[in-house]
Parts: sequence; C-alpha cells; structure tokens
Amino acid sequence: MTYGRAPALEEATLKTRITEMLGIEIPIVQAPMASAVDWRVAAGAARAGALGSIPCAMLTPDAIAAEAAAFRAAAPADAPLHLNFFSYVARADDATGGQPPTRRRSGST
Repeated sequence: MTYGRAPALEEATLKTRITEMLGIEIPIVQAPMASAVDWRVAAGAARAGALGSIPCAMLTPDAIAAEAAAFRAAAPADAPLHLNFFSYVARADDATGGQPPTRRRSGST
C-alpha cells in the first residue's frame, strides 16, 4: 500500500530554520515515545513532511537496525530519521543503585 501526503498538505510548507536544517517540510518532530511507537509512526510522520523519530533506548542494536531499515523502506527516500536514546547519569546518592528509573503504568504501585 502506498501512502502520500494529504491533498491539503501537498502545497503546504513552512520554511523555518529548523525545516531547512533538518531537511523537512513542516516544523514538527514526531515524539519518540519508548514502547509506544515504532518505525510505522516515524515513516508516517516523514511522509507528512515532519521529522520521524524511532525510540531506541529499549531496543537492542539488531532491533534498531531492523527498525531503521523498515523506516527506510517505507519513508520517502530523502527523509531524515531521528534515532532517540535516553541519556541517564546516576547520582552517587541515587536509591536506584545507578539503574535508570522504571516506568509504572497508571494505577500500579
């Protein structure tokens, strides 16, 4: 299945410093929400003219390569790709023992 830009967006571009720097058509960076989105969302954002983002912090190197390859196959050929990683430095007095904080689902304890 092939997807294109919505007709209303065909002529829509907004040139800003960020669009020119990143090579995108609209100044939107798709949020790379770990475990909530994958290459499909990033490719959709890229097809719309935004910067597509793949959350990589919870992926293995092989999984990152597979996600990037799937994005490249589905996104426009010249679309830039943002690979996002967590950057965490533990404090000496951190109660987690240097481990990144874990996420809890709403309502869990």
